[in-house]
Amino acid sequence: MPSQNRFFIGTETKERNESTFPTQVKTVVLALDGDDGGKEASSRLANQLVQSGLRVRVCLLGPNTWGKDWNERWQRLGQQSLAPVFEALSETHSA
Repeated sequence: MPSQNRFFIGTETKERNESTFPTQVKTVVLALDGDDGGKEASSRLANQLVQSGLRVRVCLLGPNTWGKDWNERWQRLGQQSLAPVFEALSETHSA
C-alpha cells in the first residue's frame, strides 16, 4: 500500500497546489520555517488548500536553541527534531 503521507520541504512548496496530492489525501500538515517568509507561505498555502477542500494543520517552527530552521534542528537532533510534525499529524488523526 503506498504511503498517504507527503512531505514537502522548504521552498519546494511554492508551486504546490491541491492537484499535487493524490485523491486519498484529505489532510495536509504544513511545516515550513518559522521566519516571516515561512509564516506567510504557511498562511497562503493553508488558505489555498482549505479552499480546495483539504484539512490543514500548520506546524510552525517555534524559537529555541536547537536551530533557526528544520534543517539545523535535524542536524543537531536527528529524528527527534521532527517530533512537532508528528504530533501535528497525530492531532489530525484524532480530530
